Amino acid sequence: MNAIGAKHVVLDSAEDELPPELSVARGASDWRPDWKTQLISQLLTLRRETLIDVGANRGQTLLDYLSVPHTHGYLGFEPNYYCASLVSDIIASARRPDCRIVPAGLSDRSGLQQLLLDPEENLDPSASLDVSLRPGRNWKEQFAACYRFDDIRAALQIGKIGLLKIDVEGAELPVLRGMEASIVKDRPWILCEVLHRDFRAEASDHQLRLDALMFWLSRVDYVCLNVIKSADSLRATELVVMPAIPNKVWTWENAIQCDYLFAPRADTGSLIEALR
Repeated sequence: MNAIGAKHVVLDSAEDELPPELSVARGASDWRPDWKTQLISQLLTLRRETLIDVGANRGQTLLDYLSVPHTHGYLGFEPNYYCASLVSDIIASARRPDCRIVPAGLSDRSGLQQLLLDPEENLDPSASLDVSLRPGRNWKEQFAACYRFDDIRAALQIGKIGLLKIDVEGAELPVLRGMEASIVKDRPWILCEVLHRDFRAEASDHQLRLDALMFWLSRVDYVCLNVIKSADSLRATELVVMPAIPNKVWTWENAIQCDYLFAPRADTGSLIEALR
């Protein structure tokens, strides 16, 4: 494949539908097709391999997967047992043998960790294994089983990984480190949320986190691309090469800036041409 040949990629829109039997699941997951649905559809069309969903939450990415035409296996990981149960119910309703959920998290070490959740929300989308992400908040704690993906991959009996989605509220680097052998082997595209820092978090500590992530990407020869969306968030309109991830305080207004596609350096030129 070619090296990077341009700074921007313009993407086309996609039409996405769910089967009628998943209408209840759609409501429970608060799901509607958006830029991520469109981008996942395009990426799975280009690369017809397994989708790994790290941080499945209420099944939003599973519903993205179920709504697109080209699918080749879904495996989700979710440490919150309330959410994992909901995702399991969606899979049962869909009657899709190509979809599975593991009620556990991924990390760079195997064992029990503390999952921090909003005390008022069992299906909390902001739940995190990173105790330093949002300092000074009142959390409910839940034990969560976590594994290094590379330690358990053989037991999962999956094929080549084509697309990896990571939404783990600050714990991105431990997930990547625990999957490093698989990432080096399969070279998947990685759709990853990297949040701006909490207003109580130290900028210097957050910068260390960002530097460590960018160093890891460079070490495995990946490039960081920021996903730019349309004003209505229904389409991904551009991918922008990022030499660094900005260090700023998170707000509702800039939350849309926090989504990235990590791609092997050798793939970026081909992605640009394919998605232009």
